Amino acid sequence: MKADAIRIAVDVGGTFTDLVAYDPGTERLRTVKVLTDTEDRSRGVLRALAQSEHPPAEIGELLHGTTAGTNAVIERTAPRTAVITTAGFRDVLELMRGDRPMPVYDTAWRKPEPLVPRDLRFEVAERVDAEGGMVRPLDEDGLARLLRSDAFDGVEAVAICFLHSFMNDAHELRAAEIVAAERPDVAVSISSRVNPEVREYERVCTTVLDAMLKPLMGSYLRELEQRVRAEDFAVDPLVMFANAGVAPIAVAEDRPIFTLHSGPAGGVVGAGLVGQLLGRENLITADMGGTSFDVCAIVGGRPRFRSEGQIEWGLPFRIPVVDVTTIGAGGGSEAWIDAGGLLRIGPSSAGADPGPVAYGLGGTTPTITDAFVVLGYLGDEPIAGGAVQLDREAAVAAIEGLGEQLGESAEFVADAILQIAMAGMAAEIRKHSVERGDDPREFSLFSFGGAGSMLAGALARLLEMPEVIVPPHAGVFSAFGMLGADLRFDVQRTYHGDVERLDPADLERVFVAAETEAAAAFEGEEEVGFRRRAALRYVGQRHEIEVDLDPGEITPEILGAARAEFDAGHLREYGHHRPGDRVEIRALAVSAVRGRGRPALASEGDRAPAEARTGSREVRLIGSAERVELDVYDRAALRAGAELAGPAILSSDDATVVVYPGQVASVDRSGALLLREAA
Repeated sequence: MKADAIRIAVDVGGTFTDLVAYDPGTERLRTVKVLTDTEDRSRGVLRALAQSEHPPAEIGELLHGTTAGTNAVIERTAPRTAVITTAGFRDVLELMRGDRPMPVYDTAWRKPEPLVPRDLRFEVAERVDAEGGMVRPLDEDGLARLLRSDAFDGVEAVAICFLHSFMNDAHELRAAEIVAAERPDVAVSISSRVNPEVREYERVCTTVLDAMLKPLMGSYLRELEQRVRAEDFAVDPLVMFANAGVAPIAVAEDRPIFTLHSGPAGGVVGAGLVGQLLGRENLITADMGGTSFDVCAIVGGRPRFRSEGQIEWGLPFRIPVVDVTTIGAGGGSEAWIDAGGLLRIGPSSAGADPGPVAYGLGGTTPTITDAFVVLGYLGDEPIAGGAVQLDREAAVAAIEGLGEQLGESAEFVADAILQIAMAGMAAEIRKHSVERGDDPREFSLFSFGGAGSMLAGALARLLEMPEVIVPPHAGVFSAFGMLGADLRFDVQRTYHGDVERLDPADLERVFVAAETEAAAAFEGEEEVGFRRRAALRYVGQRHEIEVDLDPGEITPEILGAARAEFDAGHLREYGHHRPGDRVEIRALAVSAVRGRGRPALASEGDRAPAEARTGSREVRLIGSAERVELDVYDRAALRAGAELAGPAILSSDDATVVVYPGQVASVDRSGALLLREAA
């Protein structure tokens, strides 16, 4: 890629498709926001590219993030998928785990439906033991007959998950060869490659999800690539992964499980970049988009990771993911009244089609966005870069319908909608701070997404957080963050050994093999570095804590340092540790990482607040009983160093920021807004 070539990132969300174009030569950003084309997301990407007004010849990089895979699994619209497993283990997906979500005494609760119905879960005679030793050979003829049978008709993908295959993958590899010979059009995922780790249920879930996504993501990404080529873009798109990295399309097609929950990861990467510019190492990110509210903690300048994600309760997938959790509190989240007569919010969303009532696109159920419109947070002007013209009368009528059921006015119900949503947001932030042993008062609230900054000031006040940071281009910020993501690919391995008794040379051998596999994802790339991690636990525990290993060949000293880090982490996480007890390794992970260029940020405004004022608007602020007149400012026009006192509204093409009474907003030289309580 030429040093001065335009870099573009496109984030396809449930409601909007966001584009950010970065010109390294001028260090200028251009943004585009269009409604997501729910029938053909790649067509929506091309529409956003056309509106960027950059000729294809100027573009040297195209990054892409999408929720298509996640949505297909949640909505159960993924391709028809089968499971082939060891005889006697057909019902692992049905059994799940013995725990259940809160409230534990809900007698109406039912487990989620298994990812694959029972008639598509098949058993094959084979067996290896827990050490990888051969117990029973694979019944190759029986497998071939199964694949030729009518039971397999219409199957588009198959997950092969044999017992203990993480210790010996010979049977899975041979079974994959037989599937390829008998059913060449069927996509295949094997657990010993997707998730070679102990824990049977999680391993089967992960492999099934990977298999489900292969036909879907493969066809989508190939179509996107072909359309991009047809428009004369001479670039190979990179795909955003849930591990906060990007990878070539070929890697995403081969391992589509990494695209699950990848959308929020871009925003977390971007928050880390802005945090570095501002000298803030402890951030809690709050991304309120059109469909959801996503939260993540950045501690010491690094986002928290976890080794397991979750599609919904009880449906996990085991890959390294940025520790983002999600609730249904986006702008499109619907308000409704339950059987007990209580007002509820989400998790259902109006999305882009039909969208909130105020969008005038056919929506009839009131949403959080409609509440913002009724209370005056959003005016009559077009939003999302002109993509949507708001209809206040329609929003009022929709919320009045709820008010009639509750015996309250539309404004009262709209305020209640926002207060209920904000209570859920505060609870989610506490999960990432208080419940992890951290004090939210020691973190800055980093707010982005098209809707988040209207409530961020009130949310920070509720949590006693000292500061709100609203980055420039907040409404398309996840796309911006993709521009700062590194090339990254992760490989996991099962490994059992006592930290003080294992052979360092044996551990080194396993790490080197994993690094070789990880590096293969970026064939031809130079300067690929590796990050090694190990999952440790006290002997007898169920769950592990992952720690980083110091660079270099494994030595007793490196293992000792890992043990010390584990003890310290256990103390932070659980409030106690046992330095004298034995510690064992249960799993290893390697990340292959190649750094990439970072986009620059700078304030582009040149006006004082008085010059940037565009008018005023009557707003009933959350928790208030009456409307007040708020000055409205053009946020993009404000120069670095500008300060203004609340209450006020700062408006831009992609997001609206509300400065609440008693707060002061200042513009940093990076273009970020800093909201604090007035002295």
